[in-house]
Amino acid sequence: MQLTPNQKAELFRELFRGRQDVYAVRWESSSNGRSGYAVACANEWVQGICQKPRIKCSECPHKKFKPLDFSAVYDHLSGKHVAGLYPLLPDSSCYLLAVDFDKEDWRADVRALAQACRDEGVPYLVEISRSGAGAHLWVFFSDAVPAWSARALGFKLLDKAMERHPGLSFDSYDRLFPNQDTMPDGGFGNLIALPLQHEARSRGCTVFVDDKLTPYPDQWALLSQQKTVSPAQLRDIVGNEPDSDAIAEVALPWEQALPVDTGIISGCPESITLTLANHIYMKLSDIPGTLAARIKRMASFANPVFFKTQALRFSTHGIPRYISCARIEQGYISVPRGCFDDLQALLHEQGITVEIDDRRMPGQLLPEVSLKATLRRDQKKAVTALADHDTGILHAPTAFGKTVTAIGIVAKRQVNTLILTHSRQLLDQWKERLETFIEGASVGVIGGGKKKPTGQIDVATYQSLINKKDNTVSSKIREYGQVIIDECHHISAPRYEMLLNEVSARYVVGLTATPDRQDGHQKIMFMVRIPDQGCH
Repeated sequence: MQLTPNQKAELFRELFRGRQDVYAVRWESSSNGRSGYAVACANEWVQGICQKPRIKCSECPHKKFKPLDFSAVYDHLSGKHVAGLYPLLPDSSCYLLAVDFDKEDWRADVRALAQACRDEGVPYLVEISRSGAGAHLWVFFSDAVPAWSARALGFKLLDKAMERHPGLSFDSYDRLFPNQDTMPDGGFGNLIALPLQHEARSRGCTVFVDDKLTPYPDQWALLSQQKTVSPAQLRDIVGNEPDSDAIAEVALPWEQALPVDTGIISGCPESITLTLANHIYMKLSDIPGTLAARIKRMASFANPVFFKTQALRFSTHGIPRYISCARIEQGYISVPRGCFDDLQALLHEQGITVEIDDRRMPGQLLPEVSLKATLRRDQKKAVTALADHDTGILHAPTAFGKTVTAIGIVAKRQVNTLILTHSRQLLDQWKERLETFIEGASVGVIGGGKKKPTGQIDVATYQSLINKKDNTVSSKIREYGQVIIDECHHISAPRYEMLLNEVSARYVVGLTATPDRQDGHQKIMFMVRIPDQGCH
């Protein structure tokens, strides 16, 4: 298609619409190679006027932002600069949706999303990103639509893509443009580098490609024929915005689990083997992708921090929308052991018989271990309740006596046990209590400058079991038949969670007086080790 340079620029502006009053320009340091984007301003670095980096550009009294006009687009296409578009308009609407893929498996990720678009009848374009190590998928709207509805379309398409490609990460839900439903106070929303930049095109980047990721021979003919999604079509796909009064009557977004479909999935096996170890493992090759996607969603939840931050109209940059405790590695999908009951129910719904391959550590028997204290009636009840389950949480108030109750569990099960704490003070307290209330086993310590485990009953700080140099977890964690976690609401902390992901003990017990966390991540604790045996 033969178009003049001016016609190309105008065609480009018709499709790639965002804020017209401001745009960003890419910069790169010649001294250290660092790069980034800055708001294009006529007063940038003007001595006595520009106040970067002391104040934000959006708050500068001398700001003189350059508009994303014909000249700015022309300069981008001709290679004079690299322009970044702010898709979110001041009224929280947008003309386009883009999804960014830059992980190792980006090719499979973007192909899965492209197929989801085709299945839903959504016209799209795929662009190789500026780096050449990723891709953007673009969807265009004929008119401005509410950002929430554009993003709802993105989430629905990603849900479909995950069914086709279970390896698709929940991180993809954080890589949408625009990345918020409403404009954050004092900001412009996120930006995306515009495609077809001259210098990048010469490297085979920022160009549009087919489903085999091969560049189209005529980029401009492609753009001239690109279809858009109308507001009516979008409503047919995502529905109307939820009524605020109706929302108030149900759980808030961060209190809800991710919805998991319950329909029958075709292609499911008659039986499946679940391997119990530090996680619950299934072979991906044994199950259809749709079932794998449901399993991933079952072990995931909405991040309260994201929704609360968005509700306050603050930037959600760097805050994940969803948190997933599922993992895919070496041909297996795995979920935390606390998901066993939900997983079993999900598989039974599909008519799948479950077979168990138990690879948990049974531990070393300690037949001489006994309790030297007399438990109260409520403490005995707690020990009995916890002993009925291989994993559990003792949720009880401070004065309940959780430590001596836990020691009662050690005496009842009579297997070698590791007690995990998060401080030196608790380490010392546990050692003292164990030596006071238990007999028939030696008590060792790992942490606080000491490394004297006995392999029978040991107390350790979780920090002492993680190598500071390479962040690896000590193999010691796998040598016990029972692990007891004091103050287990700390499980949700990344390093603590990393440690507990390596625990393969048959028995795991958590102790806490306050299961709720300020960041709302207590769901991780209950996924890792449940059920909660509350004692109030």
